[in-house]
Parts: sequence; structure tokens; C-alpha cells
Amino acid sequence: MRIVYLRTAKPGLEWFLQYYEKVFPEGNSNALARFDAMERLLESNPHVGQKFGEGGARILPIVRTPFGVVYRVKGDQVRVMKIVDYRSEKARDG
Repeated sequence: MRIVYLRTAKPGLEWFLQYYEKVFPEGNSNALARFDAMERLLESNPHVGQKFGEGGARILPIVRTPFGVVYRVKGDQVRVMKIVDYRSEKARDG
């Protein structure tokens, strides 16, 4: 499987990076390692995430961070639509 980040994922990805660079830099190296682990998990087991909303979307937490990825599996691709911050009300709306 190949992971593709859609344009709609850009704001959440930028917030994830900004959060660990500026707000919580002490957690940066661990968060990046956990992000890499999430990508490896999705590549090897793309249906691991919990069903989320309508249309076949799934959500997978980035372990030991307040973030998760919302994605769909299409063919040989895992299409990441959003990176969500669980602390935000919008993240729980599905």
C-alpha cells in the first residue's frame, strides 16, 4: 500500500508539525517516531482504523499523541484526508 496525503490533510499536518516544533518541542522526536510508526501500520494493515462517518472513511490514532488520521482505502492507496487534533470539537464530529 502507498500512503497519499490529500490537499485536505495539509492544515492538520502543518498543525501537527507546528505543535511539536513550537508548543511542545520536548515531544517532537517521540511524536515524529510515532507518526512514522502509524504510516508503517497503515501500509501493512490499511483497514486497521475504526470506521468514521460516512463513505468508508476510517480514523486511526497516532499513539501517545492527541492526533489521529482520517483516511480511505482506494485500490492500492491509503488516502489521508485529514490529520485531526482530538482536543478540537471538530475532530469528534465525524
